[in-house]
Amino acid sequence: MFCRNCGKDFAEAEGVCPACGMPAGDGQHHCPRCGNITEEHSAFCTNCGAPLAGPEPAPAAASTDNSGSGMPPPPPTYTPPYGNAGYQAQQNNYRNVPPYPPKSKLAAVLLAIFLGGFGIHNFYLGYNDKGLWQLILGILCCGTISWVWAFVEAIMILCNSITTDAYGVPLGN
Repeated sequence: MFCRNCGKDFAEAEGVCPACGMPAGDGQHHCPRCGNITEEHSAFCTNCGAPLAGPEPAPAAASTDNSGSGMPPPPPTYTPPYGNAGYQAQQNNYRNVPPYPPKSKLAAVLLAIFLGGFGIHNFYLGYNDKGLWQLILGILCCGTISWVWAFVEAIMILCNSITTDAYGVPLGN
């Protein structure tokens, strides 16, 4: 079980998270099944599909038979259809969605060829530190070393040696 407050793994028998002291089941920031960060009022975890409803209220000590008491029966509880193949396919669509659209491979190559001496292609791909060093090197050495560096990186992108941006999102076509 994972703590709903801090996301640390702990045994449910402990009753209280040893990392943050929150009682088991309390909190709204992490999935109790996989520990993934969740939206505060989500019904299900987008990583594993676990229901994120709060802890169930304790059952009443009195009899639950309301016949003759004039009270309506309690509403049925909703159980998510985990065995339903359509539901599983829907959940799998949310697992590997990048936080933004992929960067264009063609744009990265063209930037490397035409503006690569200033590291613009590295800034485009999110490699800001490498782009900054390439910019400084391009200014100090009149671009000779950094243009060769950029040309080699353009070839590496074309040959699929560089396939992702700085955040691990694959380059698009």
